[in-house]
Amino acid sequence: MIMSKALKSFLIHLVYLTLIVYAVGFAVFKFVYPSHFYTFFAFLPLIFYAVNTVFHGTLVQASYLELRKFTQRFLIVFGIKIMLLLVFIITYAYFNPEKAVAFLITFFLHYIVYTTFEIVSIVRYQQKIRT
Repeated sequence: MIMSKALKSFLIHLVYLTLIVYAVGFAVFKFVYPSHFYTFFAFLPLIFYAVNTVFHGTLVQASYLELRKFTQRFLIVFGIKIMLLLVFIITYAYFNPEKAVAFLITFFLHYIVYTTFEIVSIVRYQQKIRT
């Protein structure tokens, strides 16, 4: 399957975002909250990169559908994504209760950053193809 130009552009920008998230995360955990860093946190940007890549590709393909069908697909994709991430959060917190609060805060911040980026990207893409 050939990667669309829109998906390729998204992935490149997602790499830049992930590098920025790593840099900010390093600075925060090195200088502000060094006692709250856990090694697993370093994998969160990679997890969000992978999840957003899969789901964004689905949304790019759905962008060519009629707007009502795209909206349904969008809600389904985000519903599935939230459920998978919720299972991940619950599993991590269950097996690491002493790290749960720091994990939840870190995870939530990653979720906000990556989801905002994904929504802005897909809205811009929708505006571009529908004009």
